[in-house]
Amino acid sequence: MAETGDIDAAVRDSDRDFALWAMIIQARDILFKARDNELGQYGITAVEARALFILNLIGDSATPAMISRLMMRGHNTVTALLTRMEGKGLISRTKDPEKKNSWKIGLTDKGNEAYQDSLIRQAIHEIFSVFSEEERELLIASLQIICNRTVDYMTEMSTATH
Repeated sequence: MAETGDIDAAVRDSDRDFALWAMIIQARDILFKARDNELGQYGITAVEARALFILNLIGDSATPAMISRLMMRGHNTVTALLTRMEGKGLISRTKDPEKKNSWKIGLTDKGNEAYQDSLIRQAIHEIFSVFSEEERELLIASLQIICNRTVDYMTEMSTATH
C-alpha cells in the first residue's frame, strides 16, 4: 500500500494546481477539527460558532438568506444548520411580519453565551503562531486572491450557462 506522502508527491508531480487545492482542503479540514475540539467543551461546533458570529454581527434582522450569503453555503445547508441550532436553544426563529415566507433569526440568551464562549480562540492563535507577521500578510493576500478569482470564475460559469 502506498504511503500518503507517496500519493501526495504523485499528485504534486502530475497536477500542481490540484495538489495546491488538495493542500488547502486538507488544511481547512484539520483546522476545523482543531476548532471543533476546542469548542466541544462549550457544546458547539466550528460551523455553529461561525453562524453565531454572523448572527451577532447582523443582529435581529438576520434572515436565512443573509446567513447563507455570508457563510457562502446553500440555503438548504444553512436551514439544516439553523434547525440544529434552534434545537440546541442557541437561536430563535420568528416569522417576518413584512414578508410572508421569510423568517428572522435571533440569538437566544444561550446563543449569546455560546457566542461569548466562541471568542476563545486559543487553538487558532496557537496554530497560526508559526507565521511571522510578513508571512501572515502574504497568506491573507494570497487567500483573498483565490477567493476573488473563485467568485469571478463562478460568476463567469453562471453567466455562460444562462
